Amino acid sequence: MNITKKIRDLNKSYPFKHTNNFIDNVIVIVGLICMFLGGYCLVDNYNVYNKADITQALGYKPTVTDDAITFDDVPNAVAWLQIPDTHIDYPIMQGKDNLEYINKDCFGKYSLAGSIFLDFKNDSSFSNDYSIIYGHHMAGGKMFGDLEKFMDNNFFSKHLTGYLLIRDKVYRITFTRCFETSAYDKEVFSLDIDNSDRKFYNDKKTVALTTCKTTTDTNRTVLVGELEEISKEQYRGEYSGRN
Repeated sequence: MNITKKIRDLNKSYPFKHTNNFIDNVIVIVGLICMFLGGYCLVDNYNVYNKADITQALGYKPTVTDDAITFDDVPNAVAWLQIPDTHIDYPIMQGKDNLEYINKDCFGKYSLAGSIFLDFKNDSSFSNDYSIIYGHHMAGGKMFGDLEKFMDNNFFSKHLTGYLLIRDKVYRITFTRCFETSAYDKEVFSLDIDNSDRKFYNDKKTVALTTCKTTTDTNRTVLVGELEEISKEQYRGEYSGRN
């Protein structure tokens, strides 16, 4: 019996062999594609969260002297926000609208983590009686991910102070309340209403820090604080003692 006849007999005995081989190959290819996509997602996820704290990773800080406050490392920043004992130590950006810095870092590059940014309707000098600062809720407390900690009364009571630095002055922020509300809450998110219509407003210069709860709903966490101007010397003494 020659080899050709043996092969024919083998194919007759196992009619589905070629089909099975094809299915096996498809499974291997699909598996490889899944592994590739999984690896890509891991790398992409790492890049997103790495960019979220790029200014901290690079050691960027505002420079505070008796004469001035400068943001040389992030020259387009309008201010700098610091809350001791949290991850919040970021430059504050401001765009031509409230979408510009949603997915753009403080250096103007694309980033899913976005930036911390001031409402485009507010004055960049924080001269308004009420200002709103936005940031993404990122895992690990990055960007404004740590705001949710203030919903815990114990944590809130131990972290009542933050600092807002602009070009020519320093504000101490005294936090007064933290709550959850809808993204459509005009008392919080509208700058077109009178401040007397805000239940949390006490006739003092006020700032609201806000972030989303999840990516699938419209709930927002809001941390409200009152601004008090302090000297640069006071700031250096207080902030250095807290960090």
